[in-house]
Amino acid sequence: MRVLVLYDNVAHPPLHEGWGFCALVEVGERRILFDTGADRLLLAHNAQALGVNLAQLTDVFLSVLVSGCAHPGVERMADRASELTGAGLHLVLGGFHLGRAPSHRIREVAARLGQTTQGVAPGHCTGEEATASLLVRFPGSEALAVGKEFRI
Repeated sequence: MRVLVLYDNVAHPPLHEGWGFCALVEVGERRILFDTGADRLLLAHNAQALGVNLAQLTDVFLSVLVSGCAHPGVERMADRASELTGAGLHLVLGGFHLGRAPSHRIREVAARLGQTTQGVAPGHCTGEEATASLLVRFPGSEALAVGKEFRI
């Protein structure tokens, strides 16, 4: 499986950042667009710059509740995903919604994620303090940015 971030609030030129999230997920012959970000022109620019032909998509998945962001609690979502699969997770990727969380909450989330996943890729709404803490807790992990590719 390949996950390529097309839209997030962190990008480096020539890519552009924007509020929201979008990733291309490739599994076998399927090319799935997970969410679309907030600006179709920005998405089209990033896709073209990364060599992604959006006309070749096989599926589009629009998340209503999550929108690339873990509003219900990233640790609860990871726990549930682990329960559903009956296995540990390789990677938890997206906005962790910890931007304004106190330090004790960040430590609690990191500890809970450590019980279910091997790595993290925190994005847009995770916050600088939480991102730094998570990257220390999960060595080898890296923060999301437009153009980052993850192979699982």
